Amino acid sequence: MKLGMNNEDVQRLNRCLVIQLLLEKNPISRVELAKRTGLKKATITNIINEFIEMGIIEEKGQMVGEYGRKTDVIKLHVEKGRIISLRITRKYFEIELIDLNGYCLHSYKEPISTFDAISKTLDTLIESLKNVITDVGAKYILGISVAVPGPFIQGNKNLTLVSGFEQLKLIDIKKEIEEKIEKEFDIHVFVEHDAKLAAFAEAKHWSKVKKNVGILVEILSTGQGVGAGIIIDGKILKGKLGTAGEIGYMGINFNGPVAESGMRGTFEYYSSSESIKRYVLDRLNEFPETTLSEESTLDDIIEEYKKGNPLARWAVEKTAWHLGYGIASLALILNPEVIILGADYPRLPDFLDMVRDTVKQLVYKEIYDALTIDFSQVEGDATLMGGYYLVLDCLLHSQLILDRIKRVVSPD
Repeated sequence: MKLGMNNEDVQRLNRCLVIQLLLEKNPISRVELAKRTGLKKATITNIINEFIEMGIIEEKGQMVGEYGRKTDVIKLHVEKGRIISLRITRKYFEIELIDLNGYCLHSYKEPISTFDAISKTLDTLIESLKNVITDVGAKYILGISVAVPGPFIQGNKNLTLVSGFEQLKLIDIKKEIEEKIEKEFDIHVFVEHDAKLAAFAEAKHWSKVKKNVGILVEILSTGQGVGAGIIIDGKILKGKLGTAGEIGYMGINFNGPVAESGMRGTFEYYSSSESIKRYVLDRLNEFPETTLSEESTLDDIIEEYKKGNPLARWAVEKTAWHLGYGIASLALILNPEVIILGADYPRLPDFLDMVRDTVKQLVYKEIYDALTIDFSQVEGDATLMGGYYLVLDCLLHSQLILDRIKRVVSPD
């Protein structure tokens, strides 16, 4: 508890703590709420009675509790509460409308061109956001998350420095959305790097299946880029300027070719999902009978890999080896418990095994044995889901969550 808190501050803190637990364990018993919060049963009873009067608590019958005894449980139910999660990539932007329990109610995707003026792209994006807000009603939106590709430098001026989407750095995306959305609709906007949000969602998943995951890393590849989100004790590692996790720019081959970023021999040049396509093109002339061509997509290559196409197998295996090589460095530097491969990587058991085998060869046995390397376990887009968690996390820690919920349930 902070020093200098008055009774009103304490009450607000207690209510936010109860809401947090109701969100994490939905449903939950009053007994468990008291146990987990450390609050007296009478305090929990008063808070729950207040929430019942607000209309945000449902009785959910009984469940088997501690020592096998049945106990009454309750559930947080803010029927109209919504969170908007927006993701911007080089090829499209996507908006998801998510309820307070984390279920996607609506999804909208709009293609964009990196050759268009950024003002045109921004206008389309803002118009789409406003349409969603208008359709739902601004009072029902608890917050908006915006996921941007990186590197994303945060400070007095927020810069998004994306190879292949240079126009994005011409605007302060956070400032633009705050001025055009936050001020007009009185909705909090939170902007974060896409890989960090994906990792945040993965950490929330792992906290449910395995307690006390100290360090989790998610490697996200979007086209030719590779970034990582690093979660330590449930918190996003940001660094001085918010760029912690830009592993794509790690040098792994001093004599390697210069990538689009202008840097030589970078990790992302060798290990992104797009690298598979480049490897195919590099040796296409050596396989005159292959069914692959310059127009083959990543999906085409993966399908050919499954059929045993030798060129496809070589490209996939080469990417897996380089990815494992970089992961070995992360394992030695960070010593994480979990490393997640994002959704853009081939979701093939063979691919995962090759990555694991490479790491196993390059790190100490004790480090490898304590490390889990796996595919993403989050349903849907982990970055968009991470945006949902970010909004809740920020509102809880700023103790604004109760005010936003009160606005949702207030009479029109």
